[in-house]
Amino acid sequence: MSHMRRYTEWVYTNKYDLLNCKNLIYTMENGCSDTVPYIMLMAHYDHLGETDGVVYPGANDNASGVYALFRLCEWLETNRTEFKGRRFMVIYTDKEELDLYCTEKLNKDDRFRDVPIDIIINIDMPGGCPNGKANVNHNSKLMKKKVIKANKRNRESGHELTIKYGKVLPYRTDLWSFSKRIKGVDLGLCVNSCYHKPCDTFERLNLDTLVSIIELAKEIINVHCTLEN
Repeated sequence: MSHMRRYTEWVYTNKYDLLNCKNLIYTMENGCSDTVPYIMLMAHYDHLGETDGVVYPGANDNASGVYALFRLCEWLETNRTEFKGRRFMVIYTDKEELDLYCTEKLNKDDRFRDVPIDIIINIDMPGGCPNGKANVNHNSKLMKKKVIKANKRNRESGHELTIKYGKVLPYRTDLWSFSKRIKGVDLGLCVNSCYHKPCDTFERLNLDTLVSIIELAKEIINVHCTLEN
């Protein structure tokens, strides 16, 4: 992640139940002042791990989302001059599978609550979406309008996606932790037959649709940066 300019780890320790978590936070400042709000990109990197000797790979949930953020960071670095005057924050969150534990901690952290954030794009389970289909949940009509415009641009560039829209649901994704105060969208949200099972492997990912969702995220950023908020 050397292409992002700042890196910090925010660790939360619970001395009562020994539940620790670590959010990995990268920022691209683009020479902006601290008053410029961030465009925040997010994906959780935790999964179920190993239980009773059985490994749960978590390729769709959520290695595919982490991969999507890697690609978005590369794109932002390559096109950084196009986003002069914009700041970006990328957060890889922990313990999403445990009731959003780490993002709930982050949202209540005074250090984070004082940081200006414009919008959030959260990517979760994009690799399990069927051919040419994706789910998008939003917490404002304005964000839905931006996604619709972005998807139109995406289609014009050859990435056809049929989107099913919905509202951000309580405690389903990390976006929920911030949803009451920051506008945002969830991208992907495709639960397949291997959800939370050992068969959630790379071979079952739909790579073509995953690429289209990554391109949609790029277009949402483009739309947000060119339209009045």
